[in-house]
Amino acid sequence: MLDRIENPSRALVMVTNKVLVRPFHQVTAEEAFLEGEGNRSLRDWQTIFGDYWRKTLPEEGLEFSESGLVVTEIFTVLEDYLLDNEENGRSK
Repeated sequence: MLDRIENPSRALVMVTNKVLVRPFHQVTAEEAFLEGEGNRSLRDWQTIFGDYWRKTLPEEGLEFSESGLVVTEIFTVLEDYLLDNEENGRSK
């Protein structure tokens, strides 16, 4: 996995431990914490992602619903590489 498509600075080798598919309103506090957004609380996760999907889904002709499915990937990082490139000040 790269940290960004254009001129990435880091690459990760990961292994997926679990993939969860559940409605938005059934995401657990543990999953919200693992996501790492905001203050890591379930309420903050619901606010951040609810607001995001309310804004972006209509652009795709879709509507946000708390019963809509959310896919959560639980993973372990095996390797974390800093990449050499000029933007990162790490050119060869």
